[in-house]
Amino acid sequence: MVDDTFDKIKRYSVRLSNFSDNITNQIFSLILCYRQGKLSVITLFDSYEPFLEVCGMEFEGIEKDKFDTYFIDLESLDSDKIRVYTIPIGLREQETTNLNGYYFDRNGKKIFEKKYIGRNVYRYNIEGKLVGEDKEEWGGQELWTGPQEVLEVIKQADKINPPDFCRKVNKDQSYAILCRKP
Repeated sequence: MVDDTFDKIKRYSVRLSNFSDNITNQIFSLILCYRQGKLSVITLFDSYEPFLEVCGMEFEGIEKDKFDTYFIDLESLDSDKIRVYTIPIGLREQETTNLNGYYFDRNGKKIFEKKYIGRNVYRYNIEGKLVGEDKEEWGGQELWTGPQEVLEVIKQADKINPPDFCRKVNKDQSYAILCRKP
C-alpha cells in the first residue's frame, strides 16, 4: 500500500518526493528546518538500513545497532557538509533531547560534532574541543521563522500529529517536527 502520510510535505524536497514506497513507509518522523533562508527536510528512521539506502554511503562512526534513531538532512546530501543526527540506544523516549549531530564530508569523514542535551547544543571541532554553544527554545508555531505557507501545508496534512516547534535562540533557524498519527 502506498503511504501518503507525508505527501503534502514532498513539495519541499525533491529527494523526499523520489523515495520508494518502501523507504517512505519506514519514515516515522520528519523535521522541516529553516536555516539561513533555506528550507530543508530531515527524515528520521528507527533502523539503519533505510537510512543507509537514502544516504547512499556510510559515515564514520555511524553504525548499525548503535542508535535508536538515524536522521539525515536530505538537502545536505548534495553539499560539502552532510548533516546526520543520531539518538543512542535507550534515549529516544526520554523527556529531554539527547542526540548527537554530525557534519560529514562527501567521503563520509566526520568534520564536526554537536551534542544536544536538553535545550543546549554544544559544538565540537574534530579534535573534540568545545568551540561553541547554542540554546533552543520550544513552543508553538510562533517560533517558526520560515515561510508561512509551510504552516498551512502542515495543517492540511491530516495523518500527522500536531507539530512541535523549536528555534535556535541566537540564530535565524527554526524547526517543525512532524510525527505520524498512530
